Amino acid sequence: MRPRFHAIILLDICISFAPLSRADEPTSKPAIECRTARECLLRGNYERAAALYDEMGKKDADAVSAACGRADVDLQTGDYTTGIERLQKVKGDRVPAWHTALAALLVETGQYDKAIDHLQSALRLDESWHPARLRLGELQELLGRTSTARDTYQAFEDAMTGTSLPDRAEDLTALGRGFYRYSTLTRHADIVQRTRHVLTGVFQESFDFVDSLYWPARLAAAELLLEKHQASEAKEDFDAVLKQNPRAADAMVGLGTIALENWEFDDVQRQIDAALKVNPSSVAARVLLARMRMTERKYADAATAATDALKTNPNSIEALSVLAAATLRIGDTAASKAAEDRVRKINPTPALLHQELGVWLAAGRQYPDAEAHFKKAVEFAPTWSEPPTSLGQLYMDTGEEALARRSLESAFALDSFNRHTHNVLELLDSLDKFTRLETEHFIIKYNAKEDAVVVPFLAESLEATYPVVCGHFDFHPAKKTIIEMFPDHMGFSVRITGRPFIATVGACTGRVIAFTAPRGRPPFGRFNWASVLRHEFTHTITLGVTENRIPHWMTEGLAVHEEPHPRRWDVQLMLCTALRTGQLFNLESIDWGFMRPRKPNDRQLAYAQSEWMVEYITMRWGSKAITDLLRAFRERKTQPTAFTEVLKIDPPSFTRDFNTWAAEQVAKWGLPTSTVLDPTELLEQVEENENDAVLTARLAESFMVGGVLDRAHHFAGKALKLDKNQPLALQIMCNSLYSLSGSEEDDAKKLQMIADAYDHAKSLIDLQPENPTAMRVLGSIQQSRGKIDDAVTWYTKYQKRFPDDPDTFRRLAGIYLQEDKIDLALAQLERLSNLCEEEVPVVRQIANLYDDKNEPATSARWYRKAIEIDPYDTETHIGLAEVLLKAGSHAAAEKQFQLICKLQPNESIGYDGLSRVYQALGQSEKAADYSARAKKAKQRPDNTLPGEQSD
Repeated sequence: MRPRFHAIILLDICISFAPLSRADEPTSKPAIECRTARECLLRGNYERAAALYDEMGKKDADAVSAACGRADVDLQTGDYTTGIERLQKVKGDRVPAWHTALAALLVETGQYDKAIDHLQSALRLDESWHPARLRLGELQELLGRTSTARDTYQAFEDAMTGTSLPDRAEDLTALGRGFYRYSTLTRHADIVQRTRHVLTGVFQESFDFVDSLYWPARLAAAELLLEKHQASEAKEDFDAVLKQNPRAADAMVGLGTIALENWEFDDVQRQIDAALKVNPSSVAARVLLARMRMTERKYADAATAATDALKTNPNSIEALSVLAAATLRIGDTAASKAAEDRVRKINPTPALLHQELGVWLAAGRQYPDAEAHFKKAVEFAPTWSEPPTSLGQLYMDTGEEALARRSLESAFALDSFNRHTHNVLELLDSLDKFTRLETEHFIIKYNAKEDAVVVPFLAESLEATYPVVCGHFDFHPAKKTIIEMFPDHMGFSVRITGRPFIATVGACTGRVIAFTAPRGRPPFGRFNWASVLRHEFTHTITLGVTENRIPHWMTEGLAVHEEPHPRRWDVQLMLCTALRTGQLFNLESIDWGFMRPRKPNDRQLAYAQSEWMVEYITMRWGSKAITDLLRAFRERKTQPTAFTEVLKIDPPSFTRDFNTWAAEQVAKWGLPTSTVLDPTELLEQVEENENDAVLTARLAESFMVGGVLDRAHHFAGKALKLDKNQPLALQIMCNSLYSLSGSEEDDAKKLQMIADAYDHAKSLIDLQPENPTAMRVLGSIQQSRGKIDDAVTWYTKYQKRFPDDPDTFRRLAGIYLQEDKIDLALAQLERLSNLCEEEVPVVRQIANLYDDKNEPATSARWYRKAIEIDPYDTETHIGLAEVLLKAGSHAAAEKQFQLICKLQPNESIGYDGLSRVYQALGQSEKAADYSARAKKAKQRPDNTLPGEQSD
């Protein structure tokens, strides 16, 4: 951000009035008192410092210096109005520090003109008074008087390049800040060198050598580093400030700002709370809170936080700018314009306002509007590198890379020290090196050296997806969609967020889709890249239909809905648990599940419930309702308005009706719908009703749902002691015993636990012949005991109840393969592959079995499915090539064997395959050529490539 007015240059005024001896010790009682008060202030003991300054102020000779010191306390604690009154009671108009201190308090309350008057008075009294000059220059910048500010800062240039520097840390810090601002506003050619000099030769000199107590110098360094997006270095300095002064509110705000860049929302809130505890009037803390709420897409809360900041300073341009952005995102254009107008009355060329609006409009993918604001910010602040960097990022998100480079290079020319600018430009450089493949509807960019193997499949899959997804929404993008495949997750993360990690493998900014090459690397392992691309392309379409105005949950829900696989069993269980524990989101809170998950599975639940709500809307109102909702969002209607007009229901009623429908769906899945209370609540009830077996069983279930197996087992046992036939307790005991036995290392204990689980399962099945838990446990135990027929019987019954649970399909497939019942095994494996789309071995095994059955066309279809998960596996490509050749698909087989040659240029198999393909096609000359290559590859040492010679 552009530098804001700094209130943290503590004035060592009383020391300047009381000269020190050569031993640097106070020589008089007033000087000793002032030194003590200053140390208390700098260490954060504001109460003690205030008391000392108040006591000193009782003496006429010390009244002005004490009042100035007391004003520093007021600045730190936010007691601005009282501080102004206190200073005005002291006759200090002949003292530069008095005018400077009063100006600082006036600025915090938005009284800018009065502050300027006092700062000019200070400089008339002493034109070398650096703190006053710095504050005046910053205030002039704040008000848009850039040329005047540049003239004000000129003195810092003269002083820095002169023969000597100030002795006091306060003056030296002010000089460093003013010199940096002059260098920026004059676009000095050595801005990077000057920035480094200010950081090390001025600020570090101040706190390392001149005055180790003077943490504001370190704070100045931290804030400058943060402005340059040097977050790790800034954090070190902010932390160091807080070690010296645990109550430095501005350092807390700085740490909160860093945490917000990393989406560490809980840490942001902690820092805000800590800062406001020290300084309840902190505008910076409330603006940070507003920006956090904006990031969370809680725009109404952001507007409230910004409004609270304006209660302290009604002319805060930062607060007004965030307020303008928040009300605009809400849809209250009148309020947004009113906030803009207030800013323009303060500063007629408000670059910060336009930068803020651009940032949040770009975050909402309102790219044309954001572009206009960024351009305004560039126009109004031509020396500020942040707007052109943001504009460059916007052009990258919209696929306009030539414009992105132009904007980013202009930002880099302004400030190559800015890490954000450097990172985005470096990313663009890497993208420029990508190879480009253009299809009818897509532009695919990829690292040819690492990922060329997957591109043909990518192109084929995307073009097959295009008419399906576009047809569902009756929308075709005006421009080709850009697909960027990054060879590693870090490159992808930087592309999307500017940070080295993002908790997903694919993302869409509208026209541009970026994703990680599906190599199966950490942290996400294997994923079905075809499903991911279909999901992301659905975003492209739904964003396009609505001009990027679709609610986040709906675009995610529709994208998941478009994925070609059924809802996974673990997702069904998660939805069931959320329903029973009252943790389903409502329409107002579901976006928080994506933006600020409170629990480990909140983001996954948000995806799943979003898709579930899409399913509900489609089932109740028909698919046309989705189309009508999208049209309403395109017309800039809010979610409540769109729901009321299209579905004839308001959001609270929708949530209520959805929850009722959700319970019905869970019941259809064969899962329980009864409410599960919090264990703490149930514990109290059980203690009051010790002989209630049902209540004790429900407590056991609550622990089971929470994953606390040992406690679940304990209370299930207590319930069975009260009633040996309590069904819920038997079910919990079956589950807990069988699960706990898996981690038991003592063989005797393990066998006993399994035996007990079997006995409980038999009791349960006698009571409830259709109980699925009993069926699954009995089947598993009988299989482990070698009683295969019994196991098959139980598994088959269980599958009828729970056809989406992959466990028994896996088990039965293994049994049938052992018994050489290939057709039965295939039926189980095919269902399993549909339920677990990311398991390459399962899909490849199906392909192999069909090959063994001499059904090459079917085998090829399954090999292609395996490639959708792992396109880099050579064995899969070999298998596909062989069955294609066997099926007589020579052209397709030729492509596969050519690809194998690229994957394994050192092996003979690809060349041998091509020889056989050309032999089948009657191209004997080519066949002979590749036969010779195969023979040569067989003779070549493993560590050499074609064209290389071994030692």
